[in-house]
Amino acid sequence: MTEEQADLIEGTPARQPAYDAVYQIISSLPPGDASRNATIWRAVTAALDAMDQQARSRLDRVREIADQLAVHGRLGVDLEADGIRRGVAQQLHDALGVSPKASEAPA
Repeated sequence: MTEEQADLIEGTPARQPAYDAVYQIISSLPPGDASRNATIWRAVTAALDAMDQQARSRLDRVREIADQLAVHGRLGVDLEADGIRRGVAQQLHDALGVSPKASEAPA
């Protein structure tokens, strides 16, 4: 996984625009008590945490697909299709910044 992808999942700096937007909105509200602001920040953080989990799940699924394509790219039944599957698998692995699992790496 690349550093940029990790930032998207782990939060900062990917979360900074969301935090800036929330701060701007809170700043524009009439003065309130600290508990109101704390509640808003907790809600925003919980929403961003849920989005992070979704992103992690999607990245994991894409990696599974890439790994499966790498395996099916070595079946030897249809050499042209095998080459296409291997090529797509390699592009997905490259985009994710990961290597295929050892058992699925080209022989």
